[in-house]
Amino acid sequence: MKRLRFAVFYALHNLARDRQHTIFALFSVAAGVATVVALRMLGLMLTDALTSNVQGMLRGDVTVESFSGGFRISGLQNSSNNDVAFTNENIQQINAWAAQNHVDVTYSTTNDLMQTALVRDGQAGRPAFVMGYFIDPKTYPFYDTIKAEDPPGVPLASLLNGPDQVVVPRRVATELGVHVGDQIRLGTASALQTVKGIVPDTSESSFNALFKFLFSYIYIDRAYSQEFGLPAGAADIAYLRIPVNVDPNTVAQSIPDQWPRPLIACRRATFCWRVDTTSRLLQANSRLADLASRFMLLMSLVALVIGGVGIANTMIVSVNRRAPEIATLKTLGLKSGSVSLLFLVESVISSIIGSVLGLGIGLVLSLLARSFGEEAFSVTLPWRFSLDPLALGLGLGLVIAILFSILPTLIAAQVRPALVLRQGNVPLTRMGCLAGVFSLIVLLVGIGAMSQAIIGNAASGAFPTRPGPNTGFMSALANLPYGWIGTLVVFAIIVIILILIWIVVWLLGHLPSFQNPNLRIAVRALTQHRARTSLSLLALIIGMTALSGTLIMTRSLTMLLHSSISEPLGGNVIVLPLLSLTNGAVHARMDSAQGVSGYREVRIFRSSLVAINGDYSWDSHLLAPDDLNTKVAAGQLNALIGMRVHGSPPRGTLAAGRYLDDSDAGKYNLVVPNLPQLAPLGVHVGSTFTYDIGGQIHDFTVVGLIDPDPRTGLIPFSLGDSAVQAPLDVASGTLPFDLTIANVKPESINDVMASVGAVPGVFVFDLSVFDAIFNRLLTQMSALPILVSVLSLFAATVLIATTVSLATLERRRQIAILKALGVKRWQALNQLLLENGIVGLVGGIISLLPSLLIFAAAPLLSGGLVQLPVPIDLLAIMLVLSIAVTLAATFLTAWGASGEKPLQALRYE
Repeated sequence: MKRLRFAVFYALHNLARDRQHTIFALFSVAAGVATVVALRMLGLMLTDALTSNVQGMLRGDVTVESFSGGFRISGLQNSSNNDVAFTNENIQQINAWAAQNHVDVTYSTTNDLMQTALVRDGQAGRPAFVMGYFIDPKTYPFYDTIKAEDPPGVPLASLLNGPDQVVVPRRVATELGVHVGDQIRLGTASALQTVKGIVPDTSESSFNALFKFLFSYIYIDRAYSQEFGLPAGAADIAYLRIPVNVDPNTVAQSIPDQWPRPLIACRRATFCWRVDTTSRLLQANSRLADLASRFMLLMSLVALVIGGVGIANTMIVSVNRRAPEIATLKTLGLKSGSVSLLFLVESVISSIIGSVLGLGIGLVLSLLARSFGEEAFSVTLPWRFSLDPLALGLGLGLVIAILFSILPTLIAAQVRPALVLRQGNVPLTRMGCLAGVFSLIVLLVGIGAMSQAIIGNAASGAFPTRPGPNTGFMSALANLPYGWIGTLVVFAIIVIILILIWIVVWLLGHLPSFQNPNLRIAVRALTQHRARTSLSLLALIIGMTALSGTLIMTRSLTMLLHSSISEPLGGNVIVLPLLSLTNGAVHARMDSAQGVSGYREVRIFRSSLVAINGDYSWDSHLLAPDDLNTKVAAGQLNALIGMRVHGSPPRGTLAAGRYLDDSDAGKYNLVVPNLPQLAPLGVHVGSTFTYDIGGQIHDFTVVGLIDPDPRTGLIPFSLGDSAVQAPLDVASGTLPFDLTIANVKPESINDVMASVGAVPGVFVFDLSVFDAIFNRLLTQMSALPILVSVLSLFAATVLIATTVSLATLERRRQIAILKALGVKRWQALNQLLLENGIVGLVGGIISLLPSLLIFAAAPLLSGGLVQLPVPIDLLAIMLVLSIAVTLAATFLTAWGASGEKPLQALRYE
């Protein structure tokens, strides 16, 4: 105990004396602990959101809907009692059953996609898509109270109290520019709807329903659903509130037998009702929240390990600087074990202080994590203070600090007393083979144990062990120690990458200096401590690769989806005239609208290609018939569409012949894409294509060949000029209406959509709707990876700052000599910035390589179908960010060293 007491006071004295090294060690620990606390807090917030109010999320104790109930598009079909799950007839029977069982019931329709637009001064604005929520406002929902933001605090039941009234969420209000009291056109209703209130977007959770996430919603009183083309009293979901003394599961089990069968056809003969309960939802949400929490906690180990590397770096430098002191202590009688104890206690004390500092930083970062989490999971996350993340962060920070301190303490124990008798510089201590192997084994065992504890039995759910021939195999998979396996695999990958980075650093040391003394000093400094530089570079690469990869691929997919939709469709505005009588009005408005270069009517046939030039086995004679591109081309040839072009929309490049025009009306002429796979068949102008259209055989003559658009990779069956085209009127279509695809200048899209959308019974939308949906999906999917990447990059920045600080402390004499020779402070600082700017540049380039490899591999793996666009601007931004991170860390830590006075630095220590 006396030795321990001595070690504690000795450690405190050294921490106070060597304040710079202490600060570096503290922030290394704090960065990792802060990441653990922030992500653990996010996991708890997600758990609270998904499990604390399951009744509010389900809107009742039990919900019932039909297995056959599905997504509808308002106006595309005329709904009848046979199309909906709940009608006035069976609702009366259900209400009688509910009264008999003392159960409260309310109904809603939430699967109706509608188009809406603001109408002001008789002019309609740009339309948008929403899901119509037909509810009983006096009883919906049974749990929670939906209150408006505007007018503030007014409940939903008080807002909807008459016909032609709606309540919109904030997202719709912002998109349409709607305020309380404005009027909107909604769906197929003939009367305009008055906006009575604006509620928060989170009033309806989109967590368990994809369509609720893709599209926003509008509350409508179900009593007036008939005005929107729905049968009177129709509904697709029933919400049940069960008495307190009754088990909801018992009620749920009795529903399939006691409720009347819905009129719509059941996909299952026995069970026509899909019943969900709070217990089932709680179980599913708890499982999901647990998996998400474990994943986030596992990712936080990355930042902890980066912080541990910073501790090890700091302690190794401290051991080298204090080698004479250690030798003196051993000369006075301290054994090697006692010396190790001194440094271990010092590491524990600094890790405790750093962990406490990290707890405070983590609580602040948890607010940032909450915003990312709300974006990722599309739910409101309640922030609350909890001791669990603090205890976990403190414990993990202490364990990681001890694990990474073993090697420096063993190195300290190897210092020999003979060092005090030497004159001049004390040689740097070296790591012994046994010490290195032992510390590595302890480190792997410690990290593997933590990983296994975090993963636990989470993998068992991914391998269900149902009775069957593979039961033993699946059970073995579920019981594998994935934490240990993952640790060893990641360690092997890191070792390989670290070796490659070490080679890169060695190559940097052989860069030409071009007779520039600053560059020559910078290159030499990079290779002076290759291992330390390699570790810093590795940490930077991990953070930047995760961040840049997520952002770059998200942007690339967005660009790809936009180009793959707009170009193959032959326009950017789509019109669905639901009634044939509206075609004339739509065309008249298109013809008179400003900014419309042209449009085309498109009719989709039910067709298949029978023969080419009399060859009935044409598909087997295509170029490389087993190739993926050839199979796609064969499918494209089978998809015959009818087309009539108005005006001058952009058209494909003619390879031979001509386009279809008005003179082809009623004639069996054809324009085909000039696909390279058709070369063996000798297709040319005048060739004959035989199609089966709706059971009738027709011979078509090719009058034109058009070079296919290379951007049709994701949508090979396009509706533009890369499709097989015939005159519109040669056959009837498979849809009850013809599409109208217009090419409109971007600045005129709003006016054109407002004009065309004002025609009753017409759906009009531009392709930015799909962009918004895809962007929302990609944003949600990338929010959590971006959060983890940012926190890892934060830890990497701290490690870089620590490495730079240690390097400048070791080079105090070098800087002093340079300043004694006349080098100014800014010149010394520029020298350090140049040195670490090279590290940032190299790290940024390496971190971009995985994304560039994906760009190169996508065409190869997809047979040329998918070519990901490269966002050059974002690549440049990520490269600049990598350099900026290292330069900022260098400036903050090297500013003081660059101002060192030569006389003070050159004094004998």
